[in-house]
Amino acid sequence: MKRLPTKDELEAGYRKFSLFTFDLLTKANTDSRFFTFAAVNAQISLELFLKYVFTRENRVTEIQKSKKGVPIEDFVEFSQILSHSINEGIIEGLDKKDIRLLLDARNSIVHRAQGIDVEKELAEIIAGCFLVIHHVSWLKFGTSLLHQSMGLHPISENQVWVNSVEKFVANLAGTFSASPIRCIHCDNKTIVSGEITTLDSGQDEEDIVCLCCLTSMHTSKNINLIQCVECETQSYYVDILNEQEKQLYVGGCSTCGHREWVRKCTYCGEFSFPSVSDEEYLNEKIFCSKSCKNDFTDECT
Repeated sequence: MKRLPTKDELEAGYRKFSLFTFDLLTKANTDSRFFTFAAVNAQISLELFLKYVFTRENRVTEIQKSKKGVPIEDFVEFSQILSHSINEGIIEGLDKKDIRLLLDARNSIVHRAQGIDVEKELAEIIAGCFLVIHHVSWLKFGTSLLHQSMGLHPISENQVWVNSVEKFVANLAGTFSASPIRCIHCDNKTIVSGEITTLDSGQDEEDIVCLCCLTSMHTSKNINLIQCVECETQSYYVDILNEQEKQLYVGGCSTCGHREWVRKCTYCGEFSFPSVSDEEYLNEKIFCSKSCKNDFTDECT
């Protein structure tokens, strides 16, 4: 008897096809023909994932076929599910026209054995489709497809992947920063906040994640990210593990390249640029402002 798949079946399916898509994208570093197979898997992944979202959230009737007003054990066409998902704000970071291109390419490949030469634009959409699934899966259910890499992941050498991640991050940039942040590891503008997504359970919202090379940095343990005094972008990295004399730390901006020492205030613990700060001194302690110095003095008396 025909029945709709369970949420567990749909989850197993979308994860299997999504991870295979990622493997194919990685292999496409050396053989672009893998993009063809990735196109088919990416569309299947997205279709199963969207069905999973509605099923998991007990909204499956929104994407079911009906006969005489009564839901039956079948889904509506994927194009309808896709349109409804976009209207409901489920899909972020990828345009509807891009997904339509992916769907058309998949049908061309599967049904007519055409479209074997995958163009650059389509290849980027394939990668973007995977990123959308990862992003939405994390936001809605706390599960991820991507994982922390020990060193730069080989996929970061694929320019199509790099381009797609940069576009995806730019579309979501308003959630984290006014402009995309450059990664100090792979040198691409592909950094997002841990609030947007994560790569493993050991991370938190204060961490920053590179979706391109799949590395992360703990802003509370290893590195801090502050607004650059020159370009006014929150892209100035501070090495918080390497304190120098007089509360100074080394740093540099990944956007404009500006470099100067930054100082950590004795009282508030915030980093500031001595060149533009109204610093105050008390014995051998340095404060970022007169206010911090006074508060410190009050607490000590």
